[in-house]
Amino acid sequence: MLSGGSGVDVTTALGISSTSYTGISVKNNIFSNTMSGGAGTFIHSCVQLPSGATSTMNLTLNNNAYYQGTCATNYILATTLPTTYLQQILIRL
Repeated sequence: MLSGGSGVDVTTALGISSTSYTGISVKNNIFSNTMSGGAGTFIHSCVQLPSGATSTMNLTLNNNAYYQGTCATNYILATTLPTTYLQQILIRL
């Protein structure tokens, strides 16, 4: 359980912080983030991408397994904007 501060709390198993990183290949991994708790706006994700991520990053995510916790704020994929996230777009293990 993450004890929260007064701001945004974000945890992630894999984070890519900038759209200037291109050609990243992420294959054959297991990503797990089962953290819970926090204060204010909090998100716990398996993968976090920059908010401006597009296909020009040439990012390859292939043959990975993702496990998220059961907390309402656990997500498979999130962006760096805490209010923009996609929940369960991939198979939940």
